[in-house]
Amino acid sequence: MPVSSDGPDPLGRAMLDYAREEYDENCVYRDGDAVQDAAIREFYFLPESEWSERERRDVDSLSGPVLDLGCGAGRHTLALQDRGVEVLATDVSPHAVQAASERGVTHAVQMDMFDLRLPDDAYRSVLALGTQVTVAGSLGRLADFFAEVDRVTTDDATVLVDGYDPTDPTCADLLGYRADPREGLARRSFRFQYGDEFGDPIEMLLFSPERLRDALAGTAWRVADLLDADDFAHFRAVLEKA
Repeated sequence: MPVSSDGPDPLGRAMLDYAREEYDENCVYRDGDAVQDAAIREFYFLPESEWSERERRDVDSLSGPVLDLGCGAGRHTLALQDRGVEVLATDVSPHAVQAASERGVTHAVQMDMFDLRLPDDAYRSVLALGTQVTVAGSLGRLADFFAEVDRVTTDDATVLVDGYDPTDPTCADLLGYRADPREGLARRSFRFQYGDEFGDPIEMLLFSPERLRDALAGTAWRVADLLDADDFAHFRAVLEKA
């Protein structure tokens, strides 16, 4: 989950503590007085033996070199490395990058996914899971992001992204959910808290698959496939160049 690279980093610190077996299980999402466990193990450290078949198939479908955006503690990157796939893992959190490196990620660098300082035509696959792309905040910025992903990828590249579909009524159960009058859109706002440290507010634009298609219009990308989700309003999309 993207955070400010020079601000408070409670989520990254929680990951690093977990990697070092020093985590005290009190990292939460907070929206006012409402709190929810941040599920550090489930989201960032779940061993491959406990993955769903769908998640394992998703990783198996990626051809290298792979760019893992918002790598967190590196669980997907590590699985790809075990398969002999070349991966660059990036995260805006310096503590997440440190956690990934300490866990054995070979190439992990601190980088904002919305400011890709990478060469042209370098990657065959891009992994952007964890609803990372919703932090774009607008459909226009989302389109700009995919234009940059086009620049750094080959002509036959594939991108795997995910999000929450506001047209599914269960989406409103998300902590921090905010309704939006525009069809197929909603917002989500919360911050991470780890112990006494509070992160900056995270503002997300949630979009349906149809609104994702709208954002991709005029870019090099199209939605090639929608994948089954593991829970309620969550979806994954496979993007290919049109």
